Formats: sequence, structure tokens, C-alpha cells
Amino acid sequence: MLLDGLAWLDCRISTIQPAGDHELVVAEALEGALTGLESPLVFYAGRFTELAPAPELARECV
Repeated sequence: MLLDGLAWLDCRISTIQPAGDHELVVAEALEGALTGLESPLVFYAGRFTELAPAPELARECV
């Protein structure tokens, strides 16, 4: 368990498939919750960045 995580999921593993030198795990999320209001850490295109708000949420905030 990650004690400093922003959320948690309890999952049931459906299948595990070999994928090169890794394994692809497909699971069904049974339960979950957010543990805080902090923004997630996002790594995209070789750098850390922020997520933009969803358009429907951005309209509600104005």
C-alpha cells in the first residue's frame, strides 16, 4: 500500500498476459476513493506538467 497516494483502488485481477519483458494486468475496480485534494503528478512528453480542467468543469468555475 502507498501511504502517500492521492487515491486508492481495490481491484479483482481478471487476466495477466505476457507483453514482451512485462506483464499486462487487466483488473476490475471494485472500490476506490480519493485521499486528498492535491493535484496529480503528470509526466508527459518528457517533462512534468499539469492537467487542464475538463471543459464542463471550467465553465462552472467562471
